[in-house]
Amino acid sequence: MKAQTPGPKNFFRRLLSSARCVTAVAFALCVLIQTAPAQTNNILLLIADDFGIDNLSLYNSNQTASIPFTPNINKLAQSGVLFTHFYARPSCSQSRTCIITGRDSFRTGVGVAIAGPNTPVLNSNEYTLPRAFTTNAPQYALASFGKWHLGGTGLSISDTDSPFLTGGWTNYAGYYGPQVSSYFNWTKWSNGISFNTTNYTTLDQLHDATNFIASQGTNRWFLWLAFNAPHAPYHKPPTNLLVSPKYISLSGTGADVNTNTRAYYEAMIQSLDTVIGIVLSVVPTNTDVIFIGDNGTPIAVQQPPFVNTNVPETLIGNGHAKFTIFEGGARTPLIVAGPDVASPGRTNDTLVNEPDLFSTIQELAGINVAATLPTNVVIDSVSFVPTLKADIVRPTPFVIEEQFNESAESDGITLRNGQFKLLHFYDHTNDVSNERLYDLSSDPYEFTNLLAAPLSAVAQSNYYSLRLNLGGSVTFENTQYRRTKVPFPSVTGVRFTNGVFYVNVQYALVGTNVSAPNFTPLAAASQYPDQKSLDYTLTLWRSPNLEDPLAWAPVVTNTITAATNSVLVFTNTALVDPGATATQYFYQVTPYIP
Repeated sequence: MKAQTPGPKNFFRRLLSSARCVTAVAFALCVLIQTAPAQTNNILLLIADDFGIDNLSLYNSNQTASIPFTPNINKLAQSGVLFTHFYARPSCSQSRTCIITGRDSFRTGVGVAIAGPNTPVLNSNEYTLPRAFTTNAPQYALASFGKWHLGGTGLSISDTDSPFLTGGWTNYAGYYGPQVSSYFNWTKWSNGISFNTTNYTTLDQLHDATNFIASQGTNRWFLWLAFNAPHAPYHKPPTNLLVSPKYISLSGTGADVNTNTRAYYEAMIQSLDTVIGIVLSVVPTNTDVIFIGDNGTPIAVQQPPFVNTNVPETLIGNGHAKFTIFEGGARTPLIVAGPDVASPGRTNDTLVNEPDLFSTIQELAGINVAATLPTNVVIDSVSFVPTLKADIVRPTPFVIEEQFNESAESDGITLRNGQFKLLHFYDHTNDVSNERLYDLSSDPYEFTNLLAAPLSAVAQSNYYSLRLNLGGSVTFENTQYRRTKVPFPSVTGVRFTNGVFYVNVQYALVGTNVSAPNFTPLAAASQYPDQKSLDYTLTLWRSPNLEDPLAWAPVVTNTITAATNSVLVFTNTALVDPGATATQYFYQVTPYIP
């Protein structure tokens, strides 16, 4: 058996020296070598709430879709770079956690929108983006305005301190929960103090932002501006924020909002666009601006092509919208403009995952993430700054998406490569199998599940590749605060005899309420009635060519049945390949959830 080993580390380091002395016969000349610090700029992160790619003409050319006029967002794209394949997350808290930590959801435990005391929240021991700035770029003033939704509900001292003690912000104003009760009458928190206000929320966030920017003068700053628009409650915004007559003429009555919900949602988008235009008008020219949506559009207001009358599944429940792991649940806009963007007015097809913002924002601020990341912190973030500095596509082997603790029907995990996407649902409610495979090059909106028929050779090899690589991220169903990854086995020995290859492994037989290092207690009973939540499989994979990621294929799969008591039992088994007849094969063993 040949094992793949990590590539060689880069041992070349920049030597920073204050002086170099050159000795001559009668004297020494000391030459001072100085390195000029890299020029950095202000950073403005704009987050629109419940805003998928179906809402912008920049992304959606479907002739049956109703799309609002957004001149300021369009202008931002014309002056920057528009990313065509950005993956946020299916819901708001999950999305914000990925940005602020640079970690996938299975690592943080926040897999859905925070909705009460039993929902996982952002952990106070996370190494967050504000903490990275405070430690490594103290010259930046920091502020976060608008929607928080990472733990604070305003019901206790610890909640009201959440943006500061948990998030690491030094300046915060906004609201804590998923939404305000009314955009025109709501409770605002400003640096730990609450008060009622009748300021329209989107304008209030505008005022906080512009006041902060003006107060900084020529100092560097990083502003996280999280609008709650166009999230519910749907309504008619102030008329002076609207430009299209069809929105200005809306009656604004409750009955009309209920009847014509999409029109009011569009009006809220247009009012947000107007406010974004005002913000951008006061932003200094040395500012990098990042605009994203936090999750896909809600099913009640989602537009074609994600909604399709010929695909009934897209019309019921959450369809392929927010709170799902389909493209419509997580694909949102990503636009970046500013002095760090070369050749503005272009698109970029790089697969960008939301945690990548963590490293990208730091790199824009001149922070060396690799050199400053605490040793005990694991991130899933890869900077896409190279795609800003030059018109290139960053190689991205895979992009992961996930959701858990939302519902039995929609919880799951996905992995996509450049062409194919594998969806793995933790429940079997809607499918005979809990997996789906889509060819996004020909079926970008996921209407045809390839696993419903025999696969072509290309689809089969991609399916195997995705399934193999997804094994490192699947998790057990946990108690309320964390997820535990399905454990990888330890290889204890290998043997080859007469064309038969044996791999001896030690694996964990998992029981409930396990007490073991780095292992979070698991749920005693599954919320999924047709799945034993602690069962998993081990698969022996074989490849004749280590350099070809599509050459792997499964040889044998063993099911590991959960323990019946509250222990973590380690036991041994052998995985056997009876057909190891080629000149060379490479092997690996991975776990998976059945």
